[in-house]
Amino acid sequence: MHVSHLRHNFVSQILGGTIPQHGYEEFGSAYGKGIGIVIENWLDLKEKVTYQPNSFDVITCLGNSLTYLFREKEHKKTLSAFYEILKPGGTLLIDQRNYDAIVQNHFVPVGKVYNYDGVSLTFPYASRTAVRLHLELSQKSKSYDLVLHPFLADELPHLVQGAGFCITDVFHDFEKVNSITATENKAIANQNSAKSVEFIEYVARKPCL
Repeated sequence: MHVSHLRHNFVSQILGGTIPQHGYEEFGSAYGKGIGIVIENWLDLKEKVTYQPNSFDVITCLGNSLTYLFREKEHKKTLSAFYEILKPGGTLLIDQRNYDAIVQNHFVPVGKVYNYDGVSLTFPYASRTAVRLHLELSQKSKSYDLVLHPFLADELPHLVQGAGFCITDVFHDFEKVNSITATENKAIANQNSAKSVEFIEYVARKPCL
């Protein structure tokens, strides 16, 4: 996603709470600009002088990232910070795993969005309050366990709209479902339990002044 931004002459910055995997610098330099890598706590963005209000055109929060935060107040604080630093008319692209299917034990990873060659992905534990994701990398003989907050039904779009955003589009594995209003969120969420859907993506915009 960041490399795509560089192709379109955006100044792109990776903002995360951990040191990124090796390789981001090489991707950026390949397009002659480089990608800025910043290690920050999302919950502190409003307090950082670096991130002025109305300064970003686009924020992408993909890879099921927001679910690493468990408390609703942390979700709200992060989305509020995203809203503040986006320019009026700016876009937030945010996604989640299909937790409805995972919790109902209907989920089957088929690699629509991410390539699972050499990767085993399972969910040994899934409830309405927590999900454990187990990853095994066959080539590196490594395994990882991640505990995630499951956004169920219309929880995530409700939080996004509560921060002030207008959701304009919904995608299932980057295939457009339709444009929605707040009253249609529930109907879209009910579709999420289809086991063939791995990720749900939301396009949201900050209203123009």
